[in-house]
Amino acid sequence: MKQVIQDLRTRELKVADVPQPVAQRGRVLVRTAASLISAGTERMTVEMASKSLLGKARERHRQGQRLDGLALTIEGDSTSDPNVGQYLLGIRGGIQGMNGVGERYLLVASTLPTPYDHPGYAYATMSRFCQVFAPMVYWRATGLPQYSGPDGTRAYVDQVFQQFRDPGVNPFNRPLTITAQAYDAALEYGTPGAPPGAEIVTSMNETRAQGGLSWSFYRLANADNGVTGEEQQAITTFPFWQRYSAGGIAGKALIALPDQPVAY
Repeated sequence: MKQVIQDLRTRELKVADVPQPVAQRGRVLVRTAASLISAGTERMTVEMASKSLLGKARERHRQGQRLDGLALTIEGDSTSDPNVGQYLLGIRGGIQGMNGVGERYLLVASTLPTPYDHPGYAYATMSRFCQVFAPMVYWRATGLPQYSGPDGTRAYVDQVFQQFRDPGVNPFNRPLTITAQAYDAALEYGTPGAPPGAEIVTSMNETRAQGGLSWSFYRLANADNGVTGEEQQAITTFPFWQRYSAGGIAGKALIALPDQPVAY
């Protein structure tokens, strides 16, 4: 059958011969009598694809699709200054040919979890430019037996919060929302086995006890290392909690502090 294909990068449009779809078990195959192409819709799609990340955010906002902030993963070979400072300054203030997001737009810094183990990592600079830290709290990825089980999970989460209270690490006292572990760390030479439900629940309880804003859970992209049934039940049945504060945090546990300006 014929299919119209467009390369969103080059904008090249072509009609290609593609295999006929096959009816699959449990699905419905619909016979198409006629097809129409909306020039306006397709043009908008191509124009959106050609925009930068920040450009996409602004365009979606104009279309009524609100994007409240950006989460920036800071890891790899360029995690020290001046690289991190220049990167974040460019996002806030803009670079040649592209406007920045401004001072009050929410930026979340997704970081390594234990600052004391990474002395060259630019935590203080991230504290200056970002409103929230989201450390990757993967307790079993350490491979250390003392960080297994509910008590070990609690000890690791406590250690993360304690180190981020250090003014040398977090001089602007940015709050934390942890990215917790929901995968088997054996592939990373960590403690084998996906975190049991008791560890998942402990990570959420301790985040709340330590004053964290919220949490999310990370799993590896490999489909064979997804969230287990036990992990899913622990996450989905956890009692929803609310945090009230005069500091402008919404009643529901959001990671956003929209009224907290970035300090320069």
